[in-house]
Amino acid sequence: MTTQYTTGPWKQEGYNIWAPGAKANVATVSDPYASEYVEFSPVEIGSSHAREAYANAMLIAAAPDLLKALLAVAEYIALMSGE
Repeated sequence: MTTQYTTGPWKQEGYNIWAPGAKANVATVSDPYASEYVEFSPVEIGSSHAREAYANAMLIAAAPDLLKALLAVAEYIALMSGE
């Protein structure tokens, strides 16, 4: 894999995702139902979209761990298939 990204683990606090040791946030989750013409719309606490935005933040924060697991499975499949 040649694409560079901020290495994990990533941590999630509210709607912010950050990497310990990184100098900036990895991501900040926006309102999932914001207008397509708005680049970023903060999630209002207590809004009907808050739970979905929070779940999105948790999923994004898990990305490095998910990638690691996917690469391990791919390696296992290649090993088992004799590649």
